[in-house]
Amino acid sequence: MAIPLAVIIILLTPPLFQQYEVNLTEHDNLKPNAYVHYFDINNDGVVERISEFDTKLVGSAALYIEREGSLIDQYNFNGVFFKRNDFSVEFDDYDSNGIHEIYFVTRRADSAFLNIFSLNENDKVTIKKEIFLDKLSKAQRDIYDFKGGIRHFKDLNQDGYKEIFLFIQGYYSKLPRKVFIYDHGNDQLKKSRNFAGKVNIKDSYHIDNKPRILVKTKSSANIPDTVKAIGSDYKEQLFILDTSLKVVKGPVNFGEYHSKKGVFTFDEPGYKIKTHCIKDEKINDTLYADIREYDKHLTLMEKNNVPLPFNYDNINDIRWINKQPILRTHKGGYKILPEKKVINEKHVYKSSEHFKTHINIDEHPEDEIILINQNNKVIILGNDFKKNTSFDCPIANNEEVTISKIPAAKHQNRFMIQNKEKSLIYSYETNPYYQWQYPFYAGIYLLLVGFLHLIVRFTRSSLNKKYQTEHEIRRLQILSTRSQTSPHFTYNLLNSLSSAIIREDRTKAQKMISKLATLMRRSLDSSEAVERTLEEELDFINIYLGLETERFSNLDFAINIDKNVNMNITVPKMLIHIFVENAIKHGIKHLQNSEGFVGINVTTENDGILVSVMDNGIGRRAAKKYSKDSSGQGLPIVNKLTTLYEELNNCKIDYRFFDLYNDNQQPAGTKVLIHIPQKAQKIWNTTTQQSSSTTKREPGTF
Repeated sequence: MAIPLAVIIILLTPPLFQQYEVNLTEHDNLKPNAYVHYFDINNDGVVERISEFDTKLVGSAALYIEREGSLIDQYNFNGVFFKRNDFSVEFDDYDSNGIHEIYFVTRRADSAFLNIFSLNENDKVTIKKEIFLDKLSKAQRDIYDFKGGIRHFKDLNQDGYKEIFLFIQGYYSKLPRKVFIYDHGNDQLKKSRNFAGKVNIKDSYHIDNKPRILVKTKSSANIPDTVKAIGSDYKEQLFILDTSLKVVKGPVNFGEYHSKKGVFTFDEPGYKIKTHCIKDEKINDTLYADIREYDKHLTLMEKNNVPLPFNYDNINDIRWINKQPILRTHKGGYKILPEKKVINEKHVYKSSEHFKTHINIDEHPEDEIILINQNNKVIILGNDFKKNTSFDCPIANNEEVTISKIPAAKHQNRFMIQNKEKSLIYSYETNPYYQWQYPFYAGIYLLLVGFLHLIVRFTRSSLNKKYQTEHEIRRLQILSTRSQTSPHFTYNLLNSLSSAIIREDRTKAQKMISKLATLMRRSLDSSEAVERTLEEELDFINIYLGLETERFSNLDFAINIDKNVNMNITVPKMLIHIFVENAIKHGIKHLQNSEGFVGINVTTENDGILVSVMDNGIGRRAAKKYSKDSSGQGLPIVNKLTTLYEELNNCKIDYRFFDLYNDNQQPAGTKVLIHIPQKAQKIWNTTTQQSSSTTKREPGTF
């Protein structure tokens, strides 16, 4: 029992023991269409905040640089930023002087420019270079539809200065689709010919000590093969270029238009180029992923066709995350095992979550994997795809949201989530309580075990007390029964029976024997019961009074029951009988030359049932003279019986005595009122017997 309860409590426990904790540290409202970057430009340990945005003036933009909440400087220039992407603004110290330059690509009129900015010793923004890249063409509706940016910085010619590798790719504007290298050392810009497909730089490396650039083109099928351009816009292709940006190898086709494809490179162990392609066609009713591996020469090393248990429309793409191919589908993310030609059927993330990005938030070498679900919850997974933490973010479920790492300076392990309106900065630190999760869970289990043990002990104690109470009630009821069938009572009854036999009054003798047998049988049958129905109690009293009339020729009785009384309710056994017996023993028995009478009335009240037992005996004061002839156990038994019944059922049964007097103020009997509250009543069965008001005078019937 403790184990399932512990599991439920643990599942309902707030996420106190996630491996990492995320806290919102800063939030800011952005200027319209602004994009924010954080970088330590001058290596002083303080991270600057760089904001890029287009101004209200058509065809102009601005760059703001802030430090610790204060504006350092701003620069307004003619031109606008290209389509937003993760590398619209880049930072690099090309000459290793400790100051990072700011690089970005802009469009002014129909021309694209590479802009190089820097901070001087007075923290003023100065433009170092504005380099013309190429002319741009318009798409339909008179718009420029391009994406362009800086891919990376690398000293490929080993002259001590890093070259800048960048690209421009036209979408509906089509051309240009070119790659560029700016050589800082020689202040020289190199550009390629147009590629047919949308071109992008994947990497740069050396082959036989010769610098080479790996580029990939993506098909868009909007430039026909008749146009003079490198490659085809209907194929996914790879090329190797030299530093003059001429093709030295390629094209190598790895996919086609209307297929889901991608390229990823890895430099450890050995240099590998991974490609994948999923075509919208089935072989033997099965969809396959074509996964290939090339070396740095673009020589095919391995090819695997992995069957996919999905329809083409349910597949998004394949992403290589921390060197693992992940198939992204509408049903979630799944690992692909190319060497085994299988897909792991256990998803690494759910269908309600979608992959956003993977970035290195902390100082570990592997990237964290960031997912977002439909409820604005951000989930961060580790390299093993196990959950590190999760948190709510009000802007997470937004198509234009971006997530980026904030470089480490005074503040370690921070990242930013932003859209066009807001930026939110979160800290990402190891949760100090994470190591205590298992002791905490063990503590919950032990506490539950202890708590359940106490409950069991308390329940057993209560049941034992209840058993003892019932046992004591039964003992008192047996005492009452013994008093009722005392030897004196039996002796007198047998004398009356013997007299009837001598007189040969066989009818009376037979009736007395039958009633005595009935009384004895009912006493024995219910000896284990604590309570019985009101009907059974009154029936027992009726038989008892019938026998007493055989002993006392001057005795008469009546039992009156209101028609609204439910005879199936239960009452403590012998409760009413004891008062009836006392009426005869202490009142009627000592009458001289007068008729004795016992009257029992049962009526209903709003809060229970009222039972009246009345006799016309000698009264309580006169009865004290005969107390030596009585055991005196009747009322103590009643008191003990009602006290134990109150403990057993949490309700109290009350009774009161009233002395009766005649017109001459002489004792004329005793009356007892017994109040049985509604709470003490239990229904024996669903049948309610309603009798009309009746006077019971014939023994044995009522």
